[in-house]
Amino acid sequence: MKNAQVSFTVLLNDAANVADKGGTQGAIINYNTNKLMYPASLQKLITTKIALDILGPGFKYKTKVKFKGVVLGNVFKGIIEVIGSGDPSLDETFVNEVYAFLVSKKINKIEGYLKVTQKVFDDNAPQSWLVEDVANYYGAVAYSFNYKMNLYKIKLKQAAFGEKPTLISTDPYQRNLEFENQLISAEADAPDKAYVLGMSFSNKRRIVGSIPSGNEVFTIKGSDNKPAQTFKNELIKKFQDKQFSFVFNENVNAAKTVFEFSHSSEILAELLKEMNQRSINLYAESILKTIAIKEYDVPGTTEIGIKAIEQKIALGQYHFYDGSGMSRKNLWSGGLLIGFLSTYAKETSSNHNKVFKNSLGVSGISGTMKYFSSVAIKGKVTGKSGSADGVLNYAGYFTDNKGIEYSFVFMINNYSGDRKVLRRKMVNVLEDFIVQ
Repeated sequence: MKNAQVSFTVLLNDAANVADKGGTQGAIINYNTNKLMYPASLQKLITTKIALDILGPGFKYKTKVKFKGVVLGNVFKGIIEVIGSGDPSLDETFVNEVYAFLVSKKINKIEGYLKVTQKVFDDNAPQSWLVEDVANYYGAVAYSFNYKMNLYKIKLKQAAFGEKPTLISTDPYQRNLEFENQLISAEADAPDKAYVLGMSFSNKRRIVGSIPSGNEVFTIKGSDNKPAQTFKNELIKKFQDKQFSFVFNENVNAAKTVFEFSHSSEILAELLKEMNQRSINLYAESILKTIAIKEYDVPGTTEIGIKAIEQKIALGQYHFYDGSGMSRKNLWSGGLLIGFLSTYAKETSSNHNKVFKNSLGVSGISGTMKYFSSVAIKGKVTGKSGSADGVLNYAGYFTDNKGIEYSFVFMINNYSGDRKVLRRKMVNVLEDFIVQ
């Protein structure tokens, strides 16, 4: 901690006139509350709050599927067009839905092609993200059409210490990517330090760093830069597996929509819970771009989403560059977040506070709070972590042994040493508040 920056704020939620002026009035602990610090994934809590305000907890993404062409008996001749909505949660169940819909229409043969229309979002990653992040699974770009979290697995055959592991396969198969393997094998008990390098608009990927030595299959994950193509490949494979005839023909007549359906995502409240408890960057970036569409009726971009957030915040200095916290250029104070937390703690006019709290993990039990625990505080803290190299942050709520609820923000930047040791010290601090 000698060279670290520390900010720690604890607020009694029943205190009067607390939140609206920046969250520091009536604070029990108010240490460096106004210091600008890197929040890491605590940024998702800002995105969560603004998404609830602008989109509402019942918001759903709707992905339309149109069948354009003609039906001749059991044959559909035309185009299957999927219109992307920015939904970050689409997976193989969507493939099954498309197939089941065709079966319900008594179609067993298709002559034509598949098309995915992508117009609601731009296809760029936030410009301030590190190049070492954007090709890895946690740096997946939020596209208008997202599929299977926009990630793929790279299977590697481990090798002896100092030798190069062998790339076996990718799943889903990434036929559009060209890999250059520069990995090396570290000690058998070494951590995974492999990175996939490459830009989202490029098909070249370089795998660098190291994985543990051994003789098993080792898996790392990268970000899929063409999720729409992955979806189309898997839908065609579904047809093949079911002996459902698919004949490619790009010259079919597709002037008329003969039938269509719409896939709805889970409500926003559930997506936010998934986002915060698993700290999914793709969800945060998709939701940020969706905020831009809702607020300004324009195609969703990171920059316009940030503008929408900034219009809702009028407290002090801050620097927002994304919705997930991946950008190291994000800077804001604990006072900014404590204001939001205490607002939701006191609000009774809507269910936003319940949705917000329900999206958080519980100490020793769930989400990113699973390892923030001890015998004394298990189940008594709800919150979220934000971590990166040299960064460990926590924020949320705790209830002491007298049943009194508090909001807290604990931010530590540029520490040295073991993260587990530091986490334990942070737990000890909250124990002193809870056990009185």
